Amino acid sequence: MNPANASSNPLARVPKYAWGLAVVGGLIWVLLGLLILFLPGDPGNRIFFTGDPSSYSTEASNDLIYSARVVGVTFLTAGLLLSAIGLTAFKGGEKWAWYGTATPLITLLFSVYLAATGERGSAVNVFIQFLPLWVVQALALLLSIRSFFPAKPAAVIVAP
Repeated sequence: MNPANASSNPLARVPKYAWGLAVVGGLIWVLLGLLILFLPGDPGNRIFFTGDPSSYSTEASNDLIYSARVVGVTFLTAGLLLSAIGLTAFKGGEKWAWYGTATPLITLLFSVYLAATGERGSAVNVFIQFLPLWVVQALALLLSIRSFFPAKPAAVIVAP
């Protein structure tokens, strides 16, 4: 690599820990997706079951388990995509990757909406369950913000 072009290389601009956190955040999504996918009937899984799951009819329980598996596949896919983006485009300093890494934080807005309009207990529970996902993604974004959006140079006023 030509040393004169080193500063223009986006790879040189993104800190290792920032793209590393982006990859780790994606892997946490994968882990959560696998847990939800393979343990959807767990009575302790309060994302999908409220109250005593044994009191539900068989059809209702099966529907909840199916919807839990759909969410598990969604989280698994999102985690794989986030990890791939973190290893390639985010590491390379592409701006769209920064925005792509920020999209999981939309679930934070959904949780705040649930807390404001829905049942407080379940919304707080969802907030706490998703907290590790948000914290890692938010740290990756905050630590890399100057790499993706450098400060504008100050205007130089030349006195005559």
